[in-house]
Amino acid sequence: MEEEKKQNVSDPAAGGPTDLAGKSLADALRLSFRLLSIFMVLVVGLFLLTGLSEIESGECGIRLLFGKIQGEGISRVLGKGLAWSLPEPVGRVEKIPTGEQQLEIKDFWPYATAREALIPINERKAPKEGIRPGWDGALLTGDRALVHVKFTCYYRIGYKNNKLDSESVIDYVSGVIDPNEIVRSAVCNAAIRVASTLTVDLILKAGKVGDDKGDDKKNEDEFGEAIRKIGQQRLDAMESGIWLSYVKTVPPIPPLAARAAFAAVNTARQEKDTLIHSAEGEAIAILSGAVGDIWKDLVEDPTGRTRSKKTPLLKQYAKARENGEQAKADKLLKEINLLVSDKAKGQASRIIEDARRYNVSIRLRIKSRAKTFEELLPKFNASPKLMISRKWADAKEEILTSKTMLKFYLTPGEKFVWRLGMDPQAARRRDNERLKMQQGQQRENKPGKRRPR
Repeated sequence: MEEEKKQNVSDPAAGGPTDLAGKSLADALRLSFRLLSIFMVLVVGLFLLTGLSEIESGECGIRLLFGKIQGEGISRVLGKGLAWSLPEPVGRVEKIPTGEQQLEIKDFWPYATAREALIPINERKAPKEGIRPGWDGALLTGDRALVHVKFTCYYRIGYKNNKLDSESVIDYVSGVIDPNEIVRSAVCNAAIRVASTLTVDLILKAGKVGDDKGDDKKNEDEFGEAIRKIGQQRLDAMESGIWLSYVKTVPPIPPLAARAAFAAVNTARQEKDTLIHSAEGEAIAILSGAVGDIWKDLVEDPTGRTRSKKTPLLKQYAKARENGEQAKADKLLKEINLLVSDKAKGQASRIIEDARRYNVSIRLRIKSRAKTFEELLPKFNASPKLMISRKWADAKEEILTSKTMLKFYLTPGEKFVWRLGMDPQAARRRDNERLKMQQGQQRENKPGKRRPR
């Protein structure tokens, strides 16, 4: 019996109860190990999936392993889509925003509390102590003036010459921690350098071109563009991988305590510009009224807005006279006279027309007197005394019959007393007769067709 019991315990093939329990335990351990293996595989898989990232539009990526950039050349920069790397802390995919970033720089602007910031800058009261060092910022100009200015900067990460560049992306990832701070430093340094070469008047004119929102970037102010170029040189020297696409100058202002003085200067300048424009307009009106459009051929534009390739004729004539070139001066004078007589309009045209009519009337009058002289000459030669007496008689008759002359009849031998003053009715009759004669002459001399020269 004891041998049978020993045999049952020692021999598992005998199929006793102890054998069944051991078998069940072994199966359970085997199943648990398999489940644990599957679970560990799932955990490892899920862990590896945490290294999967999606790079969206406006971004690029860099794969890092123990902080070192992976890949060679342009392949180091990952484009839009899914990207994988070993999960942290072993590795990660560094995402870099490549879209346009905006940064406002107020380092050169007056300090304002939260309540003061709600008040427009032009309506704020100036501090009693003036500009407060450490609180208020200002730029020192080339003419030793102070001016407040702020900028709105637009920049891109990983760009070079306004194009996405893989080396610039690597430079940014390798050396930049805070892009806003490095851009602020570069722009402020450039602003100080540029302002030191300009006058306060030029700086105060900056930022007044283009759209206030900075959308119209084609109309850049020169001050902001100069700052952008110098700031970009500084960023390139630091190998930052940042491209300054645009620096907009918010319209600068003078120190708050000096606003009244600057306003008075601006008012005086506006008045000066108004007077200059008014004088220029009056000059053009006088020239046009004098000779019409041909004034551009005779003299230079008094406004300086247009430049003719040909030297004006009057200037050529004056220069020829100064140089003693009489033949050239005479030729130019003939050209000027021909131009004025043929194409002049306005006042010159009327003067020329009146001169021509006067010339014709003088010629006709002289011709008539010459004809009368030729008719009277034979009669005078035949009987001078008779002719003179007849002419005296004709003159007396003309005087006595004239309605425009006052006549006084005196009795011979009586005392004559001349009284100053004139009979009002007689003077009125005389003036009326003279007016009728003048109107008749004007109707006779009324211009018709232009006489040939």
